[in-house]
Amino acid sequence: MERVPFIFCRYSAQIDDDELGHVGLFQALTDIQGRYLPHGRTAEREGQADVVVMRPRGIDVDGEHVVTWAMGHRPGQRVKTSYDSANQEIKQKVEKDDHIIFSDLIAIPRLGAMAVTDRQSALHMGGKVALSRTRSAFRFMDGGHFAFTFLAPGDVTAMMSALSLKEYSYTVRRINPTPPGVLSAALDSSMESEGIGILRGVAKPMPSGKMEMDEGLIAQTAELAGGGYGVVGFKGETEAGSVAQIRKPAFSLEKSENLKQMEKEQPLRVFVEEESQILPGVVAELVRFYDNDAATGVSEEPT
Repeated sequence: MERVPFIFCRYSAQIDDDELGHVGLFQALTDIQGRYLPHGRTAEREGQADVVVMRPRGIDVDGEHVVTWAMGHRPGQRVKTSYDSANQEIKQKVEKDDHIIFSDLIAIPRLGAMAVTDRQSALHMGGKVALSRTRSAFRFMDGGHFAFTFLAPGDVTAMMSALSLKEYSYTVRRINPTPPGVLSAALDSSMESEGIGILRGVAKPMPSGKMEMDEGLIAQTAELAGGGYGVVGFKGETEAGSVAQIRKPAFSLEKSENLKQMEKEQPLRVFVEEESQILPGVVAELVRFYDNDAATGVSEEPT
């Protein structure tokens, strides 16, 4: 069964510094829905209005008050391709067009957490693009403010420990001058004895098995990355069968550059099985990751 990709994140939606609950968020989106608005200062100066909030809904899903809407973007043009067989030429022409690309957003105000579809196609825009355009739309609400945050480094480590890992990727280098810990020191010693300077790999479980971070390769390389000597990424399954992913950042031989990469907020991508009713599955996973009472929840409070 096909899985739909989402970006999960924390968010803050405010009017006059007051955080919006489910009723307030739904009303704020309803008040602005259907109006085409500019995205960014340049677009505002030039009067280019191409962002629109569409079909806001306030619904209850498994006991959670949920607000959903679609964020639309109207590019204003489309590239049309044709083929001239007589001259064997592929021709492209830019035409004005009023079509809209969009992403769906699902928010649980109680948790200050949301999910955004992360598909890119002729019909859809990516999740990060939809979040930035939602932020632009809130600027045109009287006293409106919208912000979003991804996972902090400690959240990433906690999540990797909690999930059933299906893929773990890493790139690490020799230590210079001191190891971050005992586990990484053991791996570095092994690399030194065999003349290995950079170690890169992807670990996967046996077909019917599972992986988890203990005191072996995963913990060793994760410790190296935590000290700036590498970068890591992973995929793992939740108890409900959804797949969570943190992509491995770019690797550098410079310790400071690796630390910058690993200290950045990491987008959490969650792939939920596509069903006739996908909303309950997304809501359940948001609760799993962001409810402080959940076993795999992200501990950080909304900002």
